[in-house]
Amino acid sequence: MLINNVRLYIFAGILSKKVKMFKVYHKDDGRGHQKHDHTCDSDCNHDHHHHEEEAVVIIPQKKELLFSDFVSLFPEISLPITLSTDAQREIELHNEPLNAAWMGKFVLDENQIDDFTEFMAGFRIPDTKDFFALVYWQASLEGNAFFMSTFSKSGSLIDHKLIAGTLYLEDGMKQLVCSIAKDWSINRVEGILGANGEIVKTDDPKMTFMQISMDGEIFEN
Repeated sequence: MLINNVRLYIFAGILSKKVKMFKVYHKDDGRGHQKHDHTCDSDCNHDHHHHEEEAVVIIPQKKELLFSDFVSLFPEISLPITLSTDAQREIELHNEPLNAAWMGKFVLDENQIDDFTEFMAGFRIPDTKDFFALVYWQASLEGNAFFMSTFSKSGSLIDHKLIAGTLYLEDGMKQLVCSIAKDWSINRVEGILGANGEIVKTDDPKMTFMQISMDGEIFEN
């Protein structure tokens, strides 16, 4: 009932038809391209030698992180759009983890990033002239969620809000589903799932209205 009340479009279909998702690897050159550091010598036998994946490198070495490159990792999409569990699955299918160095540079404090948190680029809100509005996905020990971050053209963070996702509770989960309209309004509905995934019915589901201003601020009622 929760998802049916707010589902305007199926995110999976929108992404697969309208957006080419970017793959960004943990170990990269800062622009989302994989690097292979192994070089075989003349004695290397490929039949018996396996090129195993290296350990995750959180911070790229000797690479300047430019805000313009960070924005380019988020493809612009058309509105309206709905963020639900469908969106989460589509992101996981199309994207590899976003290097945490980007997040530490432009979005979060370094003490908010640990080895148990994973990030993926989502998408960019269209037609923002004086700012950027980016949506990213985050998975942590507390659950997984979509956040919207807004920035000035120079890369200064303006605002940062949780807009959708699934948060773990002691005896179930809290599910947040949102729709983003063409006028940059965001309607979020909140519900509770039981330990077995069943919807816990309520007579008054919590609804939150947010609005992105022309200056990039995200106002919440």
